[in-house]
Amino acid sequence: MKKGINLYLVKEVDTKEKIDLFKQANYDEVMLGVYDKVETLPLEDEVEYLDKVGLKYSVIHDSYNDKVLNNFWLDNEVGDEIEEDLKNQILKISKFNTKNFVIHHESCKGVEPTEIGLERLRRLLKVAEEFDINICVENLYNENTFAYIFDNIKHKNLKMCFDCGHENFLCPGANFLDKYYDYVTCVHLHDNLGILDDHKMLGFGTIDLDNLARGLSKCKEIDNIILTSEIKYIKEEFNFELLQKNMNTLIELEKKINEYRK
Repeated sequence: MKKGINLYLVKEVDTKEKIDLFKQANYDEVMLGVYDKVETLPLEDEVEYLDKVGLKYSVIHDSYNDKVLNNFWLDNEVGDEIEEDLKNQILKISKFNTKNFVIHHESCKGVEPTEIGLERLRRLLKVAEEFDINICVENLYNENTFAYIFDNIKHKNLKMCFDCGHENFLCPGANFLDKYYDYVTCVHLHDNLGILDDHKMLGFGTIDLDNLARGLSKCKEIDNIILTSEIKYIKEEFNFELLQKNMNTLIELEKKINEYRK
C-alpha cells in the first residue's frame, strides 16, 4: 500500500522544504489542502513542484470556515455561499491529477441534517461527476448526519474519507468502517487521547491499532487507498526523524491490515 502525509502538518516551514523531506522519507503521496494562506506556495505551484520531485497528490482537502459551516444544512444565504465556494474549489482542483476531494459538512454536535443540505450536496456531485472527482464526506461530529447523507444519496462519486482520530474523539464506538467500508476511498490517520483533536501520529493516543487495521482490511478499495497521515506539529518539533518515525507507524499499520486480509 502507498503511504501519504498531509502537506499542512506544520506551519511556518517553507513548502518546498517540507516536500523535499517527504520525498527523502519515502512517502508516495502528499495530501494537499485548498489552504493558500497556510503554505508558502499557492496550490498550483505546490502541484508543479510535486510533479517535479515525483510525488503524487490524489487527495485534496477542502477549505472551510468552522464558524459558519453548519449553515450548509440551512435555507439561507450563508449556506448558498458555502455551496458556491465548494463548487469553485471543485473547479479549481479539476485542473490537477487528483481523484478525491475531502469535505467538511458540519462544525459541532447536534446538527440537524435537512433535505436542503442534501440538495446542495447533490448539485455539488453533479459538478464533481463532470471531472470524475469523488466528493469524500469526512466523519465528523454526528453519526446521524453521516448516516443521513449515505441513506439518502446514491451516487458513484459520493465516497467517504474515514478519519480515525475524529471517530476516537467525536464519535467513540461508532465503528464507521464496519458500516461504510464500501464507500471509503481515502483515510486520515492520526491519534489522540479521546479528549482533544490532537492530530498526533498513530501510537501516541488511545486508538486501538489492531481494531483500526481490522476495519481498514474490510474496505473494498483497500489496495487503492493511500495510508495517509494527517498529523500536526509545531515548527520546533518538525524534522526528518519525525517523518521517518511516522512512516514506521504506517508500515506497521500496513502489516496489521495484511494480517487481517489473510
